[in-house]
Amino acid sequence: MPLSQSFRHQSILGNVHAGRLVRETKIARRRVVLEISGAGWIHGLNLLAPDRGP
Repeated sequence: MPLSQSFRHQSILGNVHAGRLVRETKIARRRVVLEISGAGWIHGLNLLAPDRGP
């Protein structure tokens, strides 16, 4: 994706997020700096653990 090109993403819940690649930088290897906007909510928190038995 080219720098400064905007993109939009709509989740299956209908939330829309927008973003763009702002600039490139090099910290150990090639990286990009992003701008992202939108809203999201936590609908649940789950913890799964294996049953170790008796």
